Amino acid sequence: MSGYNLALELFDKHVTLPSAPNAHYEASGLYRGLMQLSVNGGYAESTMEDMAVRCGLESPCGGAFLYRLKKLSYDEWDSRLRGVNDAILSMLSRLGLLDRPVTCALDYTKVPYHGEFNRYVVRSKHKDGTNKFYEYATISIVQDGLRICVYSMPVTLLDVKVDVVKKLMEEAERRGVKIKLLLLDRAFFTTECINLLKDMGVDFITPCVCNERVQGAVDSLGKEGVLPFSIHDNNSKKVASFTMVVYWSERKAKLIPFATNVRGNAKKLVGMIPKEYRRRWGIETSFRKVKEVYGRTLSPSPAIRLAYFMTAMILYNLWQAINIRLRADEGETTTEDGKKQKNGYRVTMPFMVTVFCAYLGGRV
Repeated sequence: MSGYNLALELFDKHVTLPSAPNAHYEASGLYRGLMQLSVNGGYAESTMEDMAVRCGLESPCGGAFLYRLKKLSYDEWDSRLRGVNDAILSMLSRLGLLDRPVTCALDYTKVPYHGEFNRYVVRSKHKDGTNKFYEYATISIVQDGLRICVYSMPVTLLDVKVDVVKKLMEEAERRGVKIKLLLLDRAFFTTECINLLKDMGVDFITPCVCNERVQGAVDSLGKEGVLPFSIHDNNSKKVASFTMVVYWSERKAKLIPFATNVRGNAKKLVGMIPKEYRRRWGIETSFRKVKEVYGRTLSPSPAIRLAYFMTAMILYNLWQAINIRLRADEGETTTEDGKKQKNGYRVTMPFMVTVFCAYLGGRV
């Protein structure tokens, strides 16, 4: 329960919703409502009613709740909820978890939107009954036992991919994260992104887009191995050079090429690159878990939708922090073969949500 109370404390400290002197509902009750709406995955009206009827708490109606949330602008929600997330990162840093370089992943996620188009919305492939989405770019730590969303930012149609990558890496480093290796999907297989990562001195792995030149090189090699390769941008005439690592995928029954600047001999790279790249699925898992605690709304307000996404990300990080703290408190045991391992009790996301809801209703 200290995790739940910590979240409320951080919301109260960093968000500071404005209110009139004669406001009936305190800001702390609104933060509690925002968290409850998120863990329930419900709408404002039904969540506020549940808090009043089932939990016996004095709560505003859904309209009044959203009215108070709209007191903060889009940019204010962005900066203030980031302050909450940074506070959680600082707590993990004090535990020494950010002392060493870590493996990170960078990716985009989309949240479907069925309203009218606005400047915060992107268009993409039709899914879930719409081709309009709110899109967020995130850099996350994907080490075993440490999966944390470090920094997330909204992405619009005007944002250039290479600028987003640079911004995310700079913000991660500003928060004390030392990037040992960066994992990206094939959407970042561009001359601009590869040259940026090389210029910043960051080791990276990304799958190659199998265009005619790439497939021709793979077919010419005809087996697992490495070879120097480069891609060209026809518009800017720029060139990006890298090491192509080709390995045989048993599941897909074909040779898969990766682009990397990690140094090593052929045997080392062929054995290491696929294994390391599998860690990237950690960020996909984090996006799925974030959407499990994402509040629903019909509001067209971009500020409300941003507040819901950032709150869900904070709850995901809080869930991870609770598990990290539990493992730290339980210490280590020695296995029969003499190896040290962390005691592995983990709180699942559904269990955390259940306990939070029971706590709010006075049942624990």
